[in-house]
Amino acid sequence: MALSPQQKAAREFWTFRRAALILLALSAWAPIVGWLARHLPEAEGGARVGMAVGLFFAILPVFATLAFRPWWIFEFFRSVRVGVTNLMLIGLGSIVGVLFFQEDADFPIPEGAVASLAQWAEEGADRPWTADEFYAYDTYASLSGRGAGFRNAQAFFAYRFAEGLGLDGLFGLDEELSIDRDAIEQRLEPLVERLPELEARFGKDFSIALASQSETGLLTQGRDRRIEAVEQKFDDFWWTLFVWSDRLDLIRAYKSDWFAMYWAILFGGVLVNTFRGGWKRNFKPGRWGFVVTHIGVMMVCVGGLWSRMHEQRGILELNVGRTSDLWKTWAGETRTFHGDSTGRNEPPFAVRLTGFRADHHDVLSLNYLTVDELGRQNFEFALDRQPEERLWTGKVLRYDRVLEEDGSMGDPQLRIEVLEKIEQSVLDQRLRPAEPGDTAHPMARLALIDSHGHAIREAALAAALQVPFVHGESGSRVLLAAVEDEAQAQALLAEMPSERWGILQRDTADNAHKYHDVVPGVIFEEELADGVYTVEVVDAQPFLRVQEVNASEIVPAPLDREVEFLEPRNPAVRLRITAPSGEVEDRWVLAADTGNSLPVKFEQLRYGFLWDEWRAPARARYLLMMSASGGLWWGTVGDPDSLQEAKEGERFRLGEDGTGFSGGPAEQIELLQALPNASVAPEYLPKAGVDFFDNSPAAVHLAITTPGPEGPETDEVWLRTREGRRQHAISYTGADGVTRDLVLVFREQTEGLPIEWQSRLQILEEDASGANWTPVSDSTIRVNDYFHYKGYRFFQTNHDPRDPTYSGIGVVYDPGIPWVLTGYYLVMFGTAVVFLIKPLITRRHRTL
Repeated sequence: MALSPQQKAAREFWTFRRAALILLALSAWAPIVGWLARHLPEAEGGARVGMAVGLFFAILPVFATLAFRPWWIFEFFRSVRVGVTNLMLIGLGSIVGVLFFQEDADFPIPEGAVASLAQWAEEGADRPWTADEFYAYDTYASLSGRGAGFRNAQAFFAYRFAEGLGLDGLFGLDEELSIDRDAIEQRLEPLVERLPELEARFGKDFSIALASQSETGLLTQGRDRRIEAVEQKFDDFWWTLFVWSDRLDLIRAYKSDWFAMYWAILFGGVLVNTFRGGWKRNFKPGRWGFVVTHIGVMMVCVGGLWSRMHEQRGILELNVGRTSDLWKTWAGETRTFHGDSTGRNEPPFAVRLTGFRADHHDVLSLNYLTVDELGRQNFEFALDRQPEERLWTGKVLRYDRVLEEDGSMGDPQLRIEVLEKIEQSVLDQRLRPAEPGDTAHPMARLALIDSHGHAIREAALAAALQVPFVHGESGSRVLLAAVEDEAQAQALLAEMPSERWGILQRDTADNAHKYHDVVPGVIFEEELADGVYTVEVVDAQPFLRVQEVNASEIVPAPLDREVEFLEPRNPAVRLRITAPSGEVEDRWVLAADTGNSLPVKFEQLRYGFLWDEWRAPARARYLLMMSASGGLWWGTVGDPDSLQEAKEGERFRLGEDGTGFSGGPAEQIELLQALPNASVAPEYLPKAGVDFFDNSPAAVHLAITTPGPEGPETDEVWLRTREGRRQHAISYTGADGVTRDLVLVFREQTEGLPIEWQSRLQILEEDASGANWTPVSDSTIRVNDYFHYKGYRFFQTNHDPRDPTYSGIGVVYDPGIPWVLTGYYLVMFGTAVVFLIKPLITRRHRTL
């Protein structure tokens, strides 16, 4: 088709130079129009009129060209030179997003905050900063420690880039900040001197890794000091760069108007070229791949725009068993789950967390100890972290080799073989009659039976331990007691135990122990060298769910039920301590914090806490009583007339009225075994019939071989990460004749990310009556394994090792994602048709 003179002139007009200039001009024009369009509805009075006039004249050239020179615009979008140049600018814009620190997309800098702060700095004003200005400067300098700020990120990039080119001297830093390798070697000398000893004790790999990590750490410290100096020395430059990066939207490149303009031009160019030569040509089979590819590109552009307009991101925080129809955006706004959009006219739905587990590495920690002249234990090797080993069945560990005179390593003095590693273990609680030499106790084995008659939990009770079976759903406690006869059994039922929630223990200066009963409201005094401290028991909880921890206190999540119906999974007591000076500390003491790792104000008052499972509040207490002759009785504490004979296989109802906390039928207790003289085989078994979400702890069976008077001696021991024996002490004589004191600790390595963490979610919608929630869908999520439901995507985002039932679930509502993904698939399919399928089936290409 012949071109008109005007069209021919327009086509020849679009050279690469002109295309680049016009595209850059449009990228500058777009933020101006965008700013005027966004702020015009909010303006008032003369400002509104001025902005309206400005917006009119800003868009006038575009509409004038469209009205009087439409072919110029058509040829602009049609030009290959414009398209290529635009793609180059899109690539450069993407690079800008990498080279320049980007603001947090979920917590953007408030508009105008950087400009206001820059004006404050120029005028030297003495007014305090606003919250928006403080957040802007925090993004620049990272005062709150949320992560690297703009200044740190740009200084880090500049220094490392110059260092890679050997040009780091251009920064003109002080000589004392240079990385002195001789000084580093001097600091490493004490470690180097002990490396042969460490290699002999823990192996060559450990000593090499320790030396390498220590050297790398010192080098990194030196480099970090230099980068910090670059930050401070060129602070004015970084601040100016930050201000201009905010003005030009370089710190929000991917959400900027200028970057969106490039994508709009790409959409227009692809749309115009799709109909090059007329729309009828696109129906020919030879054009299908071309058309599909273009449609795919346009869908990506439309999807990106739709996402920008409607995207929402946030988090849903749940504990196992909890349900919520509310979630929070990262900006702190509370939202409701609604159908396919966030409109309030859509029916809501709720999400329930039915299961969660974070599976961490299980490690065996080796802690060699020494005792000083005051009797205090210290680590023999003052390392940041004592050696740890990951275990699996069949692994053999060899330590403490003999260091020969020629420097070679001889036979190990300590050998540890992993006989069996069980990922999810259960204690083999089957009772057996005590054998000669065993420690015998009256013992019973119980099973918890659900409302369907299935055994869901087993427990072994020993009369000597006085540890009850705790059932939270019914608020019940079951304790085994030894009695002489039926009369004593009835007398025991008549005695109501006095209330005590737990015991506080304090180690005194003379290594003695001081104990206090824990009951909310109790006040006692502690006399120390600087005066008398008053301690009040404010609260106690059997299952403390931590909502927040800051430098000074723990903020607990509110309880969802009475204390009687909670099992002691994370017991804690809250104290209010008043010093002689009148200073007050509000402190939570956790039973699990055996190492006193939580920060406290009054270091001289350190407490340990033990929950009293029997005397703490309960709805019902039951006694299973056994005589030496094998007599068995069951009864309710406080009701002597409830005494009845018991026998193996019999079941007893739990709860006051036969119902549980949730209102359903209560579980029952079945007496599986009862022996007046019994012992438990200290072994663990793989827990049968469980899935990933069962949180049973791992167990390991070790064979430990050490030197003995008559040759090597082997001892077998079971260790468990939780709910059992976690550590084992060993003492043996090394090849140098010195006694080694070693404590093995088997634990979960909760400091890092889990190996695997999953949540099981259930979606609930309102039934026809609107009064009840009904399950409609369920799925399992991982970090990169999403659950899609009505436009929402759910994925695993965080967890809290202190609360094994908590799961942080990422929530994304982004209706543009399906468009973008479909567009990508169409592009791949279309290009495959054009460059692969069509050449293979076209006659003139068959012989190629």
